[in-house]
Amino acid sequence: MNGTFPQQIARIIQVLFHVPPDYTYLGGFLDECKISGISGFSNNLVNTYFSYYTNYELAEKISSNLLFPNDDLQNICTSYLTNQFDLRTDRGAVILESLNLLSALGSNSLFWETANLFNAAVESSLSYSVNPDNSTTDFMSCIRHSQSGIYEYRYGKDVELGTVLYDPAI
Repeated sequence: MNGTFPQQIARIIQVLFHVPPDYTYLGGFLDECKISGISGFSNNLVNTYFSYYTNYELAEKISSNLLFPNDDLQNICTSYLTNQFDLRTDRGAVILESLNLLSALGSNSLFWETANLFNAAVESSLSYSVNPDNSTTDFMSCIRHSQSGIYEYRYGKDVELGTVLYDPAI
């Protein structure tokens, strides 16, 4: 299930930065998708903010941000993404395609828990971002903290990595 452009945008922003795109950014990202397509948008985002990550580092970041219930599943995801990145240069499109695939695995015996958690986080993120009153994501702080590898920006607070995907209470 690929989903709508807003859903796919929320997926990639959620997994890279752990924040909803917010109303203003979602509108801008949708405009970019009209020009370059959703894969082009994903590639531009990854090339702009994660170009210095090795294939393994980016795969590990994505895998750890998905909060798999055990290390074995996280390692499977990291290996899969690393292999795909090694085969292709369009890493943003690989991430998007992988997230779209994950979103459809809600009844899969191995990945159901992560898929359902991720889908719920994306839907919550999207619900937040389509409301015109929600234009408060400090995306530049989010990017800076995400790149530091120590903290990520979530709704006005710096929190340690590895807690939750999206919780509007944070």
